[in-house]
Amino acid sequence: MLALLAPIKDRLSAMPALTGFDVRDNVEHVDRTGTPAADVRVVGAVVAESKGSGVRVEPVVRITLIVPRGTGATDRLDAALGAVLAGMQGVKPVASGGLCTWSALGLSGIKEPEFMDVGQVGYELTYTAGATYRAAQRAGG
Repeated sequence: MLALLAPIKDRLSAMPALTGFDVRDNVEHVDRTGTPAADVRVVGAVVAESKGSGVRVEPVVRITLIVPRGTGATDRLDAALGAVLAGMQGVKPVASGGLCTWSALGLSGIKEPEFMDVGQVGYELTYTAGATYRAAQRAGG
């Protein structure tokens, strides 16, 4: 599921409204104090189906947009939000390894981040996608 991070980060990095944003994920060892930032994480998954030789999972992808408070913060954050909403909805991620095919991303929520530091303002966007992983065929059964 973490293979979803790279294509999402690449897409965010290419958005003009996110120019100057530190686009990062929860796998990299980076300084997370810089702003503005777009932090991308796979924070879990719902097991939608687990029968027979396959399991359907729906990862929860969180994109957190963070800007410093002050003059222009509202405009910068709203521009970033609009770009992400327009640019991510319906995107079909391609994961490496060929283990599954992902359904398109769909927005499931927007809220203020719970951890927001003093001097920062942001939005947390939650997306889901889905994929079915098939068990490998084993000899004798």
